[in-house]
Amino acid sequence: MLKKITLKSGKTIEGKVIQETATFIKINFSRVPLTCYKDEIANIQRGSNTQAESNIQSNQKQIKSQGWLEWHNKAKPHLDKVTARLESIGSAASNPIHVKSNPNKVLNTINSDINKLNSSNPPQELASFYNDIKNSFEHTKKQILALTKNKNQQAINHAVQSLQYSKKALLKLKKIFIKHSAPKEKIDEIDFLIDANNKGLAMLGYAK
Repeated sequence: MLKKITLKSGKTIEGKVIQETATFIKINFSRVPLTCYKDEIANIQRGSNTQAESNIQSNQKQIKSQGWLEWHNKAKPHLDKVTARLESIGSAASNPIHVKSNPNKVLNTINSDINKLNSSNPPQELASFYNDIKNSFEHTKKQILALTKNKNQQAINHAVQSLQYSKKALLKLKKIFIKHSAPKEKIDEIDFLIDANNKGLAMLGYAK
C-alpha cells in the first residue's frame, strides 16, 4: 500500500510503506527509506499502486519536454550509488550509541560504500557532489573507529563533519536538479534529506 504523507512543515512524501508503528511510518521514498514520526505529520492519505503509477506516467510526460528525464536517466546509476545510503549514514552520524553496539557491521558497510564510490567515474557535473559524499563517509568511518576506542568527543566531532559534508553535497545536488528543471517532488526529496541532516546536527548540539 502506498501512502501520501503531508508533514506539518507543508512538505509531501509519497511512497510504499515499509514499516508502520504507533509512533512512526517508514516508507520507500525514491529508493531511500525515510522515517516520518507521527507527531510531525499533518495528514495521511492511502492510495493504490495503480494511482501512483498513473501519477508517475503523467509526471514523466510533463517533464520530458524540459530535458529532465533524459538527463536523469543518464545520471541515475551514479545517483543511486549514493542516495540509497544517505539516510543510514545520517542515522549513524547522529546516533553514536546505535553505531557503538555493532561497529564492525557498520564499518564493513561504510568501507564497501567508499570502495564503490572510489571505483565510480561520475559525470563532471556530479564530481564535486561525489567528493563531498566520500568525505561524509570517511568521517563516519572515523567516528566509528573513535567510538571503539571510547573517544566520544572525537566521535561526535566526526559525526558533525559527516553530516555537514552530506548536507553540503545535497545542496549542490539540489542546484543541479533545479538547473535541469527537476519536478517539485524531486526537489522535495532532497529537501527532506537536508532536513534530516539538520535534525542530526541539532541532536549533536550544532545549529543548522
